[in-house]
Amino acid sequence: MNSKIRYQVFISSTYTDLKEERQAVLMALLEMDCFPVGMELFPAADTNQMDFIKKEIDNSDYYILIIGGRYGSVNKEGISFTEAEFDYALSKNIPILVFRHSNPDKIERGKSEIENIKAFNKFKAKACKDRLVKDWNNRDDLKYKIVIALKHSFECNPQTGYIRADALGKLHKYNTTHSLKASTGKKTNLRTKKSKEETRREWLSEDFSIRYTDDDSLKKKESVNPFLLNEIMNLRNGREKIESDHCDRIITMKWQDIYLTLGEDLRNSTDIRTITNRLSAFIENRTGLSKVYICSDDITAIMDKLNAMKLVGRVSKYNRNWIFRTIGERLYSELKIRDI
Repeated sequence: MNSKIRYQVFISSTYTDLKEERQAVLMALLEMDCFPVGMELFPAADTNQMDFIKKEIDNSDYYILIIGGRYGSVNKEGISFTEAEFDYALSKNIPILVFRHSNPDKIERGKSEIENIKAFNKFKAKACKDRLVKDWNNRDDLKYKIVIALKHSFECNPQTGYIRADALGKLHKYNTTHSLKASTGKKTNLRTKKSKEETRREWLSEDFSIRYTDDDSLKKKESVNPFLLNEIMNLRNGREKIESDHCDRIITMKWQDIYLTLGEDLRNSTDIRTITNRLSAFIENRTGLSKVYICSDDITAIMDKLNAMKLVGRVSKYNRNWIFRTIGERLYSELKIRDI
């Protein structure tokens, strides 16, 4: 029984300066078959504004924060409603996607912060700390990057979502029909137990597209724009993340190949740099290129997906390295035997 899941996405930003951008994002979410939630959709109601917002965030699967050039109107405590929304979403562990204007100095005066500049900069720093942030420069660019980021999140960090009530009834009927009483007299749903293994094995045969660039491409960029020289040197030396803007090539790999490539490292504990180098070597071997650089977002997406499938996890709260979980190592051993 397969029913389509739809996600509710909360749009958070200041309003008057970002009306057009919010409208574009709202339409993009509708086109993705999501339920968008934002202040322009709130009804007139006799209730506290923040209480209503909290309920909507509680019911949302993902939270999008769009940062423009203003801090926004503030509550009695002197905190903007946008920041209060962010803090609440953070406290509820809702997946947060942050999109920051790439050049705030060029935002027209009426749409940029004047009075609360310190509070605004402090909020920006907090919102962008320890998470991947995408910069945007116009309405269409913002819409495109939100769509790409959400698709990655849907695949790598799926949430509960919503399905139609009539589909839920059919699903319940299906599960009831395919369940039986064990010798203990307790009801056991065979499909639920079986589906976890089936899901993992089916997923291994699926494709994943990895964006990357190579040394020759970077040399061409240097010759066209000498101002990129320092940035490119930092990319080569591993001092900067490889953003998708630098990636002009794509390779498609089976998840099984990715899993087998990283397996020996994940049996112990391994860091992101080792994981990146291992996949880079795989791509170099397949393509014949001398040196490749993989998009940092795609490395994050790979590890998030492996984590979501309960195959790998962090070593500990304080050690951020990755390591196989028990089921992950068992599956790797099976794949390795089959691959020999």
